[in-house]
Order: sequence, then structure tokens, then C-alpha cells
Amino acid sequence: MRVVGLTGGIASGKSTVSNLFKSDGVPVVDADVVARDVLKKGTGGYKKVVGAFGDEILLDSGDVDRARLGQIVFSDPSKRQLLNRLLAPFISSGLFWEIVKLWLKGSKVIVLDIPLLFEAKMDKWTNPIIVVWVDPETQLQRLMARDGISEEQARNRINAQMALDLKRTKADLVIDNSRSLEETKAQFQEVLMQVTRPLTWREFGLSRKGEWGPKLLMLEHESKYKLHLSLSCNLLHQKILFTPHRQCVVDSASLGFSQFRPPKILQYRYLSL
Repeated sequence: MRVVGLTGGIASGKSTVSNLFKSDGVPVVDADVVARDVLKKGTGGYKKVVGAFGDEILLDSGDVDRARLGQIVFSDPSKRQLLNRLLAPFISSGLFWEIVKLWLKGSKVIVLDIPLLFEAKMDKWTNPIIVVWVDPETQLQRLMARDGISEEQARNRINAQMALDLKRTKADLVIDNSRSLEETKAQFQEVLMQVTRPLTWREFGLSRKGEWGPKLLMLEHESKYKLHLSLSCNLLHQKILFTPHRQCVVDSASLGFSQFRPPKILQYRYLSL
């Protein structure tokens, strides 16, 4: 299976490119969607965040006021770090299980749409990496117009992320979204051809139809945290074994699992509000 990294910056147009992938039938795991889900009323992430930030971030309905929370964390780095720590386990777990579900469906190519791909150090687990780039002035003007915020607020949000020019140097493929949508679509078609090229033998071996069992060895962090995902298609029940954590069993109809704590390399910081 090929795991493609898609990233950019706030108001760079990454969502536009993500939607183009979906339109062409390429499955996308959207970290922003996962982040929104973990803040839904009544969830573990919701309880953690409300407990830390208080009722002032809540709407009358009891839901989190994302705009208010955004104002707080983007103006105070310490509170942004607190939010990241609180939501990291929930977001990383959500991303992991979305990938597993697509693997079980037999997806050969998936796109991980993650704004903080480099900041969260998840770039090493994706190949190729696509960066959606815009020039700084265009990014600033688009963000102010989109969110109806002041220049100072917009700059605070942009500066909270790695500079797009730096991300561009780390990319395998770059889509310049500074100009028209038609030009972006033309660049996307070239990128799509590279992303959907035939799988390498290694990528095929890691897919559901691979001939390696298949066994997936994932994610070692500082030689301390290992996650071994052993997926055997030759058993009546496909076993997913996590060491040193929990085990679960998946049948052909559903994905059931016991409590799972991802290793630190999978912990992902909160994205954007």
C-alpha cells in the first residue's frame, strides 16, 4: 500500500487538492476531520479540553466554540501546546484506525491529508510527499478574507505553522496554488499520474493482496516504542496484534478493538480550528 503525504499551510488550498483526490476515487484520511470528531460533545477529547479551558469555550448548545478556542490557542503558544497534548492521543488513534480500515478494504493508494505533517514528524511514514504552496502575501490575504479576521490574527495563525517555503524544500511534489483553479487542476493531473503509478514490490507486499502474509512493521520511536501490526489473510479471523499493548480480532464484517494507546511516534498535535 502506498501512503501519500499531503500537506500545506493554512489557507494554502490544500483542501482543494484533497477534494480533487477524492473526486478521482483516491481515498483520503483527513486529519482535520479526525480532529473535529474528537472534539464532538461527549467524547473523551471534548471532556479533556472543556476541563482544561472551561465553559467559556462552549456555545449555548454545549458544543465547543471552535472560533473562540482558536482565538485562545493561536494567541498563546503555551495554551496551544496544552491543546496539542490533550488531543494528541485521540487524534493519533483516529488516524491509525482510518488507515487500518482502508487497508482492510484493499486500498492500494491512500492520501494522508495532514496540515502539520512535518511538525508532527509523520513525513517519514509517507512517500511521496505533496506540498500545496502559495506565496506568503496570497496566503495572508486569502486567510483574512476566508475567516474575516484582522491581519494580526491571520499572521498569528500562519506563524503557528512551519513556513510554506520551508515545507516546499522538503516536498517530493509541489502544487503551486497561487494562481487560478484551472492551473491548479492541471498541476494536480500531473501529480495524480505519479501518485497512482504501479506499486513497487515493497508497496504491493504491504497491501492487503500482498504476498508477504502480509506483515506490517510500523513505527519505532527512539528504540523505545514499537508497534507491530501483524495482518494475516490466511486465517479465518484476521488478527491484529499490538505489542506491548492490546490485541484485537477483526472479522469480515466489522472492525472491533479493545483499548489502544498509540506509541509516541503516532501522537499527533491538534491541527487547526
